[in-house]
Amino acid sequence: MRMAVAAAVAWITLAIQGCADDSKAAETTDFTRISSGSYSGIQTKTLTIYDNQADFEAAYYADTDLTLPAPIIDFQQTLVIGAFMGEQPILSNSISVESVVTDDEKIVVQVKSLELADGCISQPAVGYPYELVSIARPTGKQILFVESLGSKPCTSG
Repeated sequence: MRMAVAAAVAWITLAIQGCADDSKAAETTDFTRISSGSYSGIQTKTLTIYDNQADFEAAYYADTDLTLPAPIIDFQQTLVIGAFMGEQPILSNSISVESVVTDDEKIVVQVKSLELADGCISQPAVGYPYELVSIARPTGKQILFVESLGSKPCTSG
C-alpha cells in the first residue's frame, strides 16, 4: 500500500512488526538513488513511501524518459522513498533526497527543492521533477520528511 503525503513536513508511522534497536545516537543512514529526472508525470508535490513492487513500479514508469525495466526491490528488507516536486513551469527546478538520519524512534528524510532564482531567464517547458531512493526497511520507527527550499543561480551561456 502506498502512503502519500502532500505536505512539506509530515509524520508517517509504518506498521512494521518488531521493536527498535538498543539506544543509539542519531546516525546517517545509507540510501541508494534508484531514479531521478524531470518527467515523473505526478502533478502535485508528494513525499511518499512505497512498500510494495506494484506501487513502486507505477511511480517508476510514470517517468516517460525511462527505457530500462524497473529494478526488482526486496520489500521485505527495503522501502522506497519518493520525492515528487509536482508540476513545474521550467525544467531547471529539481528535488532530491539530501540525507536520511536515524535515531531510536524515527527516521528523518531531508528533501531539498530547488527553483531557478528570481530574475533568471529560462525557456518555459513543463516538468515534473522527482527522485526515488531506497533505504533499509526500518523496524518500528516513524518516518519524518523535512523539506528545505533553495534557489539555483542563473547560468549564462
